[in-house]
Amino acid sequence: MHFAFIPYGIKNFMDFVVEDLNHRYLPLRIYKKGEKDKFVLIQSQVRMLPFGIYELVFPKEFMDEVFSAFEVEESLKGEYVKRLDKRIMGFRPMSLLRKMLKLEPIPKYKKVNYTNFPMPEYKKFIAIIPIGVRYDKEITESLGEFAGWTHEAI
Repeated sequence: MHFAFIPYGIKNFMDFVVEDLNHRYLPLRIYKKGEKDKFVLIQSQVRMLPFGIYELVFPKEFMDEVFSAFEVEESLKGEYVKRLDKRIMGFRPMSLLRKMLKLEPIPKYKKVNYTNFPMPEYKKFIAIIPIGVRYDKEITESLGEFAGWTHEAI
């Protein structure tokens, strides 16, 4: 799963948060019919997109935790998101950004305790503008020790 957002705030704190996100390892679920699920640790990825947009890539099972940690629900009610969602000269900037980046709107999620995805204390010095999400397809491995196992194609 990909979560696109625009961070803003004190630059050195933004750098700390981005670097911290790059150092996260989360379990990716792999499954095969008739077999017990396995989990492989993968590193979350932070990608830079045009216009100062960042994209966090992580296993879809952690959507609730990541969105809770980023306080997405509160951010969606924020002033910057409201401004980007207003119609300006016949179009909505947020919709245009989503369309250009092939993103979907932020889905409903359950607020949870984010023990697997704690945010650093300095996150309080930055804020985010959530843009949207992109879902990864499922792939089945054809070679190696995991041949025949299916997982999210991160």
